[in-house]
Amino acid sequence: MASEMQQQLQQFLQTTAGKGPFATIYMALEPNQSADKSKIMFKNAAKHIEEVMKETWPDVDWEPYAKQMSPWVEDTQAWDGVAQGFGLLTNGQQTYVRHLNHFVNETAMVTATPQILPLILDNQRAFNFDLLALSSDQIALYHNAGTELTPVELPDDAPKTMKGTLGTELRGGSLNSVSQGAEASYHGHNEKSAEEEIDLRRYFQEVDKYISDNYSKPFKRMLIVVGLPQNQAIFHELSKNVYLSNTYQIEENPGALGENELKARVEDLRQKMRQDKMAHAVERIDRAKSQKRYRIELGQIVTALVNGAVQTLYIRSGARVYAQLDENQKIDTSSEQGKHNNLLNDLAELTLEYGGEVQLLNVDYFEEPVGAVLRY
Repeated sequence: MASEMQQQLQQFLQTTAGKGPFATIYMALEPNQSADKSKIMFKNAAKHIEEVMKETWPDVDWEPYAKQMSPWVEDTQAWDGVAQGFGLLTNGQQTYVRHLNHFVNETAMVTATPQILPLILDNQRAFNFDLLALSSDQIALYHNAGTELTPVELPDDAPKTMKGTLGTELRGGSLNSVSQGAEASYHGHNEKSAEEEIDLRRYFQEVDKYISDNYSKPFKRMLIVVGLPQNQAIFHELSKNVYLSNTYQIEENPGALGENELKARVEDLRQKMRQDKMAHAVERIDRAKSQKRYRIELGQIVTALVNGAVQTLYIRSGARVYAQLDENQKIDTSSEQGKHNNLLNDLAELTLEYGGEVQLLNVDYFEEPVGAVLRY
């Protein structure tokens, strides 16, 4: 299934198809970079695009482009919330903007089609999930976006602790006595252990329901648990949260992990996710090859694309093919525009326009510059 970002980008591409040229700006920002510095960088990039457009698209009016870009030139607040990088695509009538989670090569160019591959790569790296730190008597919640792990401030009604959640209904935790006439009967060790497990299971049920109802379902985010193996087992057994991951978890005591240690464990988890995603793509390609649904020849890929037959387009990260698709969807390698264009970007755009998916793969997993898995 295409990500939310690819769906939004697909909509932009469909509504602007054939309505270029497009100005593309990508900016890498320093940590805590000031809005004033970002404005200056953007203004310089826009100036460069204006000069290039005068040379390569002399009949196109620059003013509509300048108007679309003006908020990032004039308004400091337009840069609120921008972290690692910034990307903008515009044809002078419609504009697509995205804040980037990772470093991006700085780009300022004008082309027949928007340059979308940096957006796709950034989206692939942006693992978006919630992390539940689960102890037997308390919880904490974190949100992971890209490479940033931030604590979530839980409200007062959240089941932050077992004692605060179960209150007077807490059955274990101390030696209980029950009066029977003139004598008192004391619960033994086994009975106390059983009551503590009942408390634990009831607490985990409350945690599961709260996190599911207030975070997982509303935001449709995967939930990953960090906790001791025994607590993980009970929580997974009880959970009714469809977003709870059965693939990824961190089997450690969250109370024994410092902030930096937790971040290191999460980075290991992200790396495992990246590797799994690449390996899954290779498996899909191998399966498609065995079913004769895989193409690597450029002409065949273009034909499949214009017929809406491409399910997933795979592109090797950093690969370039100097050519462009002309207005008849033929490969042009001789024009000046074609000589400076990356055909793989055109193929990615066409894939998204027709409802397909695009994935970039590292050279360790994928040697060809491009390959397409067909729908049938």
